Order: sequence, then structure tokens, then C-alpha cells
Amino acid sequence: MNINEKNLKQFRADFMNAVQPLREKYGVTIQLGNITYSQEYFTTKMTVSNGQNKNDAARIAFDANVWRYEYLGFRKGMYMRKFIGASGRTYAIRGFEPRSPKYPIRMIDIETGESRKAPEGFVLQILPDTWEPEENDGFITLK
Repeated sequence: MNINEKNLKQFRADFMNAVQPLREKYGVTIQLGNITYSQEYFTTKMTVSNGQNKNDAARIAFDANVWRYEYLGFRKGMYMRKFIGASGRTYAIRGFEPRSPKYPIRMIDIETGESRKAPEGFVLQILPDTWEPEENDGFITLK
């Protein structure tokens, strides 16, 4: 195999097609991370999560990482919970990126539907209701 960016993109697509039967059989989501490569070999991280759609996988990842941010008021089961941010706008908590200490909070601006990231001090008030985006085959369709 000639290992280059073009071939690795095709390899990723072929790999995801090849594991589709496993995803369906076991009810999991399979994701490949960034690919690092040289002329001789390439490496990637593969993550397998319970649940077949992105919302299920995101909810599981949220619950797995929320313990790090409980001091902000977040708890398990609060995926897509609305909150007021420092900007005064309403957002929905989507998850966390613990390896990003400056902007670990991942959220969606409810008004625009845009994904955003923010520092820990951005959360002012957690609201009691959850945002329910429109769904299309298990994938979030942002307005």
C-alpha cells in the first residue's frame, strides 16, 4: 500500500463500510480517530461505544466524563440540558473535552444551532429543562 493522505481517506471509508455489519450486530458506534502515518505504517485510535446513533454515543460519553465537572452543577443524565452562559444566551450542554483545559465545555447555541466551546467559568445557571433537537435517522439536525 502506498501510504499517503488520499489512500488513507479511502482506507477510512472502506474500513467504516467493512465494520458496518459489526455495528449492526452488536448495536455499537465505531469511530476512528486521527491517523498518523509514515511511509512504512500508520496508526489510529478506534473507539467503540454502545448505541448505534450519534446521540446515544454522545450521551454515553457525556455520562463518562461528567464527574470531572460536577462542581459546575452537571450530573449524569444532563446531556443536552439547557443553561445560561456568561453571554446571557441559552445553550445546551453537549459534552466535555478534558484534554482541552482552556475550553473544556462543548455546547450548542440553541438560537443558532451552532456548536461552541467555552471555558469552565462560562456556565452561570443550569436550567431544569432539556433541549430536544430535531432528529433525522439518529443524527442531530441543527436549525
